[in-house]
Amino acid sequence: MAEAKAWQFQCTSNLLTSTLKKDQTVLAFLAQFKRIHENGSIEPEDKFQSLHQATSEGSSARELVASYPLSAENYPKVIEQLNTKLDQYKGRGHDEDKTEAGIEKTQTLLLHQRSHTLIQTLIVKVKGYDVPEVKILLGSDILARLLTGKIVELDEGMFAVETKLGWTVMGRRATSINFNTGNTISCLNSLDISDLCVRFKCRDVNVPKPGGGRSFRRIVNFPEKYTVKPLSVTNLAGRDPVSGRVVAKGIGGGIKHKYHWIDWIRDGPKEGPPILEEVIEVLSDGCRTADVALVAVGKKLKYILATENMKPGDILKTSRYIPRIPVRANEGDAYPLGALQIGTKVHCIEKYEGTGGLYVHAAGTYGTILRHVGTNVIVQLPSKQEFSFPQECVATVGRLSNILHGSTPIGSAQKNRELGNRPRSGLWQRKTGRHGRKIRPLPPLRVLGSPPPKPLSPISLTLDI
Repeated sequence: MAEAKAWQFQCTSNLLTSTLKKDQTVLAFLAQFKRIHENGSIEPEDKFQSLHQATSEGSSARELVASYPLSAENYPKVIEQLNTKLDQYKGRGHDEDKTEAGIEKTQTLLLHQRSHTLIQTLIVKVKGYDVPEVKILLGSDILARLLTGKIVELDEGMFAVETKLGWTVMGRRATSINFNTGNTISCLNSLDISDLCVRFKCRDVNVPKPGGGRSFRRIVNFPEKYTVKPLSVTNLAGRDPVSGRVVAKGIGGGIKHKYHWIDWIRDGPKEGPPILEEVIEVLSDGCRTADVALVAVGKKLKYILATENMKPGDILKTSRYIPRIPVRANEGDAYPLGALQIGTKVHCIEKYEGTGGLYVHAAGTYGTILRHVGTNVIVQLPSKQEFSFPQECVATVGRLSNILHGSTPIGSAQKNRELGNRPRSGLWQRKTGRHGRKIRPLPPLRVLGSPPPKPLSPISLTLDI
């Protein structure tokens, strides 16, 4: 081990961190307040206010300043008390010049004595305290941590400390080192000095919670305008599109399918007769469980979700008019909830007026209108939970197609691979508390009111004079 040099620190090992921070605080305070105190153009009351702001919160100097009322007469008294404390501080060996020299030489050790595997030995003496001489192991990385405090924990017990020359990657934290004096100090041995490299695009990826709405199966390449042309997709195979990490296991492979863009808004007139739509074709979509139907509205074509008994040639009605007497709607018609009878099966229910069908999209599912309460309509969803929708929300009448989807077994492992699911071990695993209790009461009625306000767009104005 190398011998200590003549400029060793004047503090004990257990006070090394606190002394460095304390000396830096004192120097910063003296440098900041010295200019204010010597300025004759500043009033004493303003100097007192600046003195209160310059002292650090929780320090003895702040307690001393706060003990006097804020006035010009008390300013000289506070200065006298602070000078007395400063003399006591210097009397214990904390001279201003020595403190600056100690901090500078600590930084010099950090810059010039930074070793890969060697450990510097510092002899710490005590001045003003009845403590014997102590030897400690102190590497340059420890000094970097004491001076900067910027440390990043890596994997396998590794650490990275930021110094003025870059990042230093260090090894595991040592358990303890016992000295003859009985002191126990933990140290870090430097293994290598290199810049940190980022392996992935994103450092931290939050694992999605169940029911977050993202399946990480595919990304649809939507064009700018609506089209009935089948769209290409980018399969994700359970990976996050930003970082590339696997966040949903068991997904990948399968038959590639085109995506049919569904028009969720069934918009009709609020007065007068409904709009007529003709079903052109009913086809299956590999990207969803229910079938889709190609319908013609005037000179436009669009896709909607097909109902249980929908077939080509059917005429559908769409309206937003709420009559005094409920209408007798047929399967596939779209009306406001306030215009339908109690007990009607509906799907593609709007959350707010004009936002498009949001609820009940899966194959073979439907919601049931239970009752009308004022201007709201209570609908029971397939989850048995009841929602209170505004009566202006449009819903499509009927049960969704492909009703045997939920009861049809996959049948073989090959079919499961074609569906885009990777093989699993088949090991039975006990459910955890995340799945909830086996028997629990239904959630209370959920009332959907008015939509949240849209954010205001900034407006820039110019004035020509």
